[in-house]
Amino acid sequence: MPALEIHNPTLRELGDGTLRSAVGGLVRSGRVRNWGVALGPSIGWLDEGLWALDHGADHVKTVYNLPEREPGETLARWAGARGKGIFARVPHASGVLDGSLPARGHYPAEDHRALGDPAWLQRAGESVGALRPHAEARGRTLGELAIAALLAEPAVIPVFPTFLTEEEVDRYGQVDRLPWVTPEENQTTRGRLQAIHSEVTTP
Repeated sequence: MPALEIHNPTLRELGDGTLRSAVGGLVRSGRVRNWGVALGPSIGWLDEGLWALDHGADHVKTVYNLPEREPGETLARWAGARGKGIFARVPHASGVLDGSLPARGHYPAEDHRALGDPAWLQRAGESVGALRPHAEARGRTLGELAIAALLAEPAVIPVFPTFLTEEEVDRYGQVDRLPWVTPEENQTTRGRLQAIHSEVTTP
């Protein structure tokens, strides 16, 4: 198995040794190549990720996107300093960055994204939309920039978009063929986000 992920382990579960011993046995036997922890979907799982990276985990999977920078940004710095990786989930911020956000931020009840805060989604969509000209001037859609900016970060290994249609698979499956985001462009993107960040409060 290329990677094994433990979903939302608590600090107590990580620290008692039983879980890590079992995972370590799988790695030593060759049945698992790498292991990590998958945190979320709620934002705020930070200490668990930091602890795991310091105690043998190869990666942390977490929600990480342009408007929802934390805890992903902190985890990415921590992972990079230790030669570990980040698996970035929800790069389009539940539709905010790929044009699928419904009016007023309300998803149908059968869509899992309906569990999010519609008021935050609407505010984020309005504010982050200011990045669209910045993306288009560089030959990208805002959705493509959302993925490319994450892939430009050294610690981010894969990015996991939410695919609902074949068209989305085709579109975002090609994003690595676009010009890579340079460190300078990524810094500019972050600066623009910082300027509008006061309008977007992460729930």
